Amino acid sequence: MKANQATNSVGAPVQGSRKFSQRFRIPVLLVTILLAVVVWQASLRSHAGPAGGQSLSGTFSNSVPRQTLRVGVFNIHSGKGIDGKLELERTAEELEGLDLLGLNEVRGPGIWRQSDQAKLLGEKLEMPFLFAPSERRWGCDYFGNAMLCSVPVKTWFRIPLPSVAKKGLRNMLLTTVRFAGRDVHVLITHVDEVTDRKNQLGIVIALFLMLDEPAILMGDLNSYADDEQLQALLATEGVHDVSAGLIRPNGRRQKDWILTRGLQTIRAEVRETEASDHPLVSAELRLEE
Repeated sequence: MKANQATNSVGAPVQGSRKFSQRFRIPVLLVTILLAVVVWQASLRSHAGPAGGQSLSGTFSNSVPRQTLRVGVFNIHSGKGIDGKLELERTAEELEGLDLLGLNEVRGPGIWRQSDQAKLLGEKLEMPFLFAPSERRWGCDYFGNAMLCSVPVKTWFRIPLPSVAKKGLRNMLLTTVRFAGRDVHVLITHVDEVTDRKNQLGIVIALFLMLDEPAILMGDLNSYADDEQLQALLATEGVHDVSAGLIRPNGRRQKDWILTRGLQTIRAEVRETEASDHPLVSAELRLEE
């Protein structure tokens, strides 16, 4: 009798546990599916949308008035160097000494970052900054362009570019800066490389040519000099390529550009760096007389 009771006392909990498991199997499965759907939705890319303002973030320090403007464009590759290491300090070192910067492939806040990379670079370089996200992912501004500028900024507009490819979510950052007593219009962009490239580049070019002079277009256009659209732009009267005539490092074909209207190039440089898989293109400009 005792033996039978022992068997029952051991077997009863096992049977109860089995009933408990069966009772909650479907609810657990439904919760798991719901969580999977939420994570999947959060992982999808979506346009960050339009925005605008009248100033950048950070402290602006009144510097000595300059007669030349030192500009640069750099696809920072999210701060990852050609050695695969993520070191934003190297990126900042390459950007020192410039007054106005257009940056591409800039990351927003993430699991390991409380601040976007534009803010981090602005603080390192002691320059006002603006992150212009082109896409949202994981519930936050995830990826896009940025501007660092040590001359006064009057207005800025973030303008989404149309896209049929989910990986081609891009935008334009149109700003007006005050330099040498004049308004200078600056257009910063990074167009898609494949499906949406032609359409997005056409829109960027049209806006650049509509801007009053002086005007600057800078960014990773994902287009080489033999591209038909770019050839037509470079052949347009009054449009200047700051790096025209320069020998490209390592013989690489260039797809990062600074184009101007109503400005004269004093000197320019296309420099390979360890901080990114793209070169830094920079120029010293002054207003045309």
